[in-house]
Amino acid sequence: MLKLIYSELGLKGEYVAESLEDWIVQRSVFALRVGQPFNIEPGRAAFLVSIDHPVFDVLVEQLLLEKAMPIEICTVDQDYVEISLSGSWIATSDHEGLFITALGDRTEFLISQVWEMAQTAKI
Repeated sequence: MLKLIYSELGLKGEYVAESLEDWIVQRSVFALRVGQPFNIEPGRAAFLVSIDHPVFDVLVEQLLLEKAMPIEICTVDQDYVEISLSGSWIATSDHEGLFITALGDRTEFLISQVWEMAQTAKI
């Protein structure tokens, strides 16, 4: 499962080894126990990827093979593409929330690898 965290500090992505369904159950139980609002709805999220990234071509090839969910790849400019995924939004406010989606293992691995490398190397 992939999780994108949108907050006032920015966007953070991470790979979660747990299944989407198990994670949602645990998160909803947690929200109930602490009295936190828990809103979940289908939606889409997008993030930018540099075309200069070392595994960019492999990622795009894998995304085009993905059958689990519709994925869109749009050119932003000569240096970046935007990758848009279907999934579920979990929000506790209008400005912050989580986006979760389940894709193939290889696709999730490549996206998390691209994300981590981009954050540390500023690619």
